[in-house]
Amino acid sequence: ELGQYGIIHKAHYKSFDTLLLHSNRRKAMEPRTTILEVKMAGDIVVVIFKDKKIYEIGNQLFVIFIKSKKKILIDFNNVDYVFEDALGELATFNRCVKESGGQVVFCNINSQTLFYERLKTTRLDEYFSIVKDKTEGLCVLSS
Repeated sequence: ELGQYGIIHKAHYKSFDTLLLHSNRRKAMEPRTTILEVKMAGDIVVVIFKDKKIYEIGNQLFVIFIKSKKKILIDFNNVDYVFEDALGELATFNRCVKESGGQVVFCNINSQTLFYERLKTTRLDEYFSIVKDKTEGLCVLSS
């Protein structure tokens, strides 16, 4: 059982000012905020992106990984599109976790979204571990 969702608050990660990322890299655009919800399912961290469009991820996933037990399920159910910077950050995050002996599984990527098309076009769907839904992801990470 997965328990209650909860937004990570600053108090949980005292070494960072906040886990809400305010992007300053895009001078021509408004700063963007990426909001995550995080909960535990046994020794697995379940991360849910709350935004439809993901512009940047920054250090948020790395902080979660450092504080976790190295098994992370990322749920993209709400996501329609991931911009280039964020896609690169996901690839870097995936590589770092694997190199550290951890596991990352992506789930709930809707095949009707531009995000799915971008994964296919870039062939990153072959690089990431992607499963249909949260239940399958938890099974993969539990084995």
